[in-house]
Amino acid sequence: MYITQFRDEKIHSDREKQWMYVEYEEPVLPHIDKIWLSPGAAKDQDFFRILLDKGENDNKVRISQNPFRNKE
Repeated sequence: MYITQFRDEKIHSDREKQWMYVEYEEPVLPHIDKIWLSPGAAKDQDFFRILLDKGENDNKVRISQNPFRNKE
């Protein structure tokens, strides 16, 4: 985990694409156990499954039942 301020040079952003991220030196995917998506993001779950679910019994992508707002 990396905690910093938005002005840190390690923080990359693109306002047009509404992206903000940190580039890690070590690969992150092997360390992800689960990703919980809001109900509004359920339509994008296949994208995450392609990246994360490598084996037959992998089920790292879950849809949360918490009442997140759906942004349209």
